[in-house]
Amino acid sequence: MPAQTVAVGFLGTILAGTLLLSLPLAVERLEELSLLDALFIATSAVTTTGLVVYDPGGFHTRFGELVLVALMQLGGLGTMAVSASLVVLAGRRLRLTRAAALRESLDLDTLGQVRGQVKTIVAVTFAAEALGALALWLRWRERADIEAPILAAVFHAVSAFCTAGFSLLADGLARFRADGASNAIVVALMLLGSLGFPVFQDLGRVARSLAARQRPPRLALHTRLALVTTGVLVAAGLVAALGLEWRGVLAPLTLPGHLLAAVFLAVTAQSTTGFNTVDTGALGPATLWLVMVLMFVGGSPGSTAGGVKTTTLATVVASVWATLRGRARVEAFRRTLSDEQVTKALALIGISLATVAVAILALLATQTGDALALTFEAVSAFGTVGLSTGLTPTLDAWGKLVLVAVMFVGRVGPITLGFALAARARPTRVVYPSEKIMIG
Repeated sequence: MPAQTVAVGFLGTILAGTLLLSLPLAVERLEELSLLDALFIATSAVTTTGLVVYDPGGFHTRFGELVLVALMQLGGLGTMAVSASLVVLAGRRLRLTRAAALRESLDLDTLGQVRGQVKTIVAVTFAAEALGALALWLRWRERADIEAPILAAVFHAVSAFCTAGFSLLADGLARFRADGASNAIVVALMLLGSLGFPVFQDLGRVARSLAARQRPPRLALHTRLALVTTGVLVAAGLVAALGLEWRGVLAPLTLPGHLLAAVFLAVTAQSTTGFNTVDTGALGPATLWLVMVLMFVGGSPGSTAGGVKTTTLATVVASVWATLRGRARVEAFRRTLSDEQVTKALALIGISLATVAVAILALLATQTGDALALTFEAVSAFGTVGLSTGLTPTLDAWGKLVLVAVMFVGRVGPITLGFALAARARPTRVVYPSEKIMIG
């Protein structure tokens, strides 16, 4: 089954990463690294989460840091997309089973779209990361508080675009809180990484038409929903963060500092990157709940981001709006959404909420931390975000195993994982009569 191939691909990459990070060549102090911690960090990197149980910059050697970059890159692009990219660029045809797996993981309509999509993924990813790394290096090369500026620029550019949130700096990106240029570069990479490759293809099609002085084609419904929902979530997060933390964690900052920190917080949560320029543990309860909502929704389909995705939220909102207005069809931007899409969106939301609920219960049953902090940890792991109130390093073995499982499920996707674990589907031969029930 294609879904099983995707799940096994991610699992194999995680296990390989665990072994590489456990090598004496990868760590400064091998005696301080347990196999569970190596598994946790490898899972966090491949799932592009960013939760850590130790400071990667102070714990790993240069080889270990390069392993983390490779794991983030493989996880961001998708294990199957990376392996298939090598075949496509070599000019050979994709095997049917591999193409089917890619079609499902990238949510494409036909197998014929896979080759073009993979080429777009590779081109956009490396172009964005290269430009981002160059911009960060130009900004950081004169800073005395950054060791090896070239490596730091490449590492953080990959981490930002792949929405991984790993940092080689002990304070994350807090030292750049007032640096507008660094903020702008990282925010741009996070947004690009979270929008999704289908959006890039659609915008590229429009750009080519404009360059040829032709009438631009209509943006696809997917692109419109992704862009609008992303904009609404980031704007709402920005305004709410300013209002809730004006006299809180943002109080010591200047007015421009307030805006920079609030924008960064909204984007890092919505894009599921997990970088921080303010202390997440110092945020108020209301702000933590706001961040959890943004993390749960996440980025757009076909992107490096996690969460249930922007178009899923948009579909559910459109369905609720249609129900409230007594309409039989679910519509958005003068287009009708199929019943299958609405059902899939509702199923994804339901499975995701159930997964998070089980994770929260497991953490509450095995850990002795604050309930809100444990809830935040579970949502961050499921959304593959990596923001933490500081609880992650204090978790015991059971807590780490819970988060490893949740990060894996959050990256592979609840529905994909469900298909991968299910038995072979059987055709339905019996159709039962319908009957109305009372709702609400």
